[in-house]
Amino acid sequence: MVFALHFGTAVHRFRGEGAIAQTQAEGVVALASEQGFPYFQAAGTYLRGWAIAEQGQVEAGIADMLEGRRIWQESGIRQLGQVSLLLAEAYRKVDRVKDGLAVLAEAEAEMDKSHEKWWQAELLRTRGELLLASQDGENSPEVTACFQRAIRTAHSQQAKSLELRTSIRLATLWQEHGKPDDAYQLLSNIYGWFTEGFDTPDLWAAKKLLDELAPVPA
Repeated sequence: MVFALHFGTAVHRFRGEGAIAQTQAEGVVALASEQGFPYFQAAGTYLRGWAIAEQGQVEAGIADMLEGRRIWQESGIRQLGQVSLLLAEAYRKVDRVKDGLAVLAEAEAEMDKSHEKWWQAELLRTRGELLLASQDGENSPEVTACFQRAIRTAHSQQAKSLELRTSIRLATLWQEHGKPDDAYQLLSNIYGWFTEGFDTPDLWAAKKLLDELAPVPA
């Protein structure tokens, strides 16, 4: 039951549905605590923290995520790269860029050690976001390189949702810097692959941006 609740929470997290994810994560924490499952107690606490942060209470969410990490560490359980990514994104939301980059460095070191690469594209995207935040919105070759490498990595892994997510971000950056045609071409290529899920946040955001970028008929 706790396994099912945990993966249900993860699905809602992938879909960006903070309120539903929080409710399910609380169920994970309660059941895992009752039955003595430290891994799922930590995972539920961590995902609850993401859900709380996603709904605007970022500092409270960070506190939950740090508590989840503490439970993992005390139990001797190896933390997965994706765990650090969620914390790094939360740090970005409250302008704690150095903290976010430090967490990503830990995640990258863990990925190199374990050869767990399935979140590598998200690590690169998140690093680009943090670097961009550290420059007060100014573009730099390093930021663009992070996003482009994230897209190539996701594409090579056939991780279409992660490719879309970074393509949205890079297309937005190019739009802001006067490259609407390049932005439209980049985003339309990956958006056209999808045949369902158009009510989910990433695809909704992609469609909205494509409408803004669409060439004006002659």
